[in-house]
Amino acid sequence: MFENLTPDGKIKTIRYLKATHDDFAKLVKEGKKMIQDVDDMEKKTGISPTDAERLVEENPNKEIEIDGEKKTVLWLYTYYVNRKSILEGYNRAYKFLMEEGVDELLFTIGVGSDSYDYNFYKFCLDAFDE
Repeated sequence: MFENLTPDGKIKTIRYLKATHDDFAKLVKEGKKMIQDVDDMEKKTGISPTDAERLVEENPNKEIEIDGEKKTVLWLYTYYVNRKSILEGYNRAYKFLMEEGVDELLFTIGVGSDSYDYNFYKFCLDAFDE
């Protein structure tokens, strides 16, 4: 039944890429940094990512002040989109490194990966404080 387990109980995988706990911790740490960057910018400007999107549609060259500098709402919107993209990249890396291994383990016990809808990376970002 557990033909893809090594004698010491580790999962054999067809992938050759291995990740350590430190790799996962770094992805979570960097993800939390991106979330904090967005939160900090929202506090500085009083403009949420959703508000920035709306404002850029109305007038992308409207100027706002951030830390004593004049910036456009287009700059702010781009800042938010950039942080969201980086966070999504971390999410995908985490999924590739961790969740596919989980999918392989579940397959050994007859559970298909499409039978659950869970994002372990989001769980780590939300659940663990440093």
